Amino acid sequence: MIYFVRHGQTDRNLAKKLQGRGTDISLNEVGMRQAKEMRDELKDVDFAAIFVSPLLRARQTAEIIAEAHKNTPLFVADELIDRDFGEYEGWDSRTADDDYPSYYYDIWNKNFADTSDAEKISDLEKRVFGFLERLAERYSKNENVLLVAHGGVGLVVSEYFEGEPEDGNMLQHLVSNGKLQIFGAE
Repeated sequence: MIYFVRHGQTDRNLAKKLQGRGTDISLNEVGMRQAKEMRDELKDVDFAAIFVSPLLRARQTAEIIAEAHKNTPLFVADELIDRDFGEYEGWDSRTADDDYPSYYYDIWNKNFADTSDAEKISDLEKRVFGFLERLAERYSKNENVLLVAHGGVGLVVSEYFEGEPEDGNMLQHLVSNGKLQIFGAE
């Protein structure tokens, strides 16, 4: 099975600012607590391996979780790096009334013809799908593998296992910071 954990909270998450691969910052105090809670939640799960994005917020989360899995190898996987948001990096992901602005939905909607310099969803899918296919070749369905990465990567992992959303809106599968999704359970 694939266990997917989104990294703990950062100050940018708290401020509702888009952070992709162009923002390499650490967890905040809440994020550290979330990672420790996830470590405790997963302490009895036997993992064949842990794979993590190279960005600091994901590495910190994975390293804290790995404290309970000292004999489990931990690998940095470039394929799990966050999406490149290009010109959207650092933009406010909410409006004054805390509703998401249209561009935030647009950049996560597969039906949107994005002309920005942001990484295309299709390129993100190619990268993450290829990684998941290599994991399937290397590990049996009876082995548990932990992935620690970013919300956008989690959207694509969800799509890989659950299919493309009918309306193209990938945000319906977004998991909160420090939370777990499990895929491949029968």
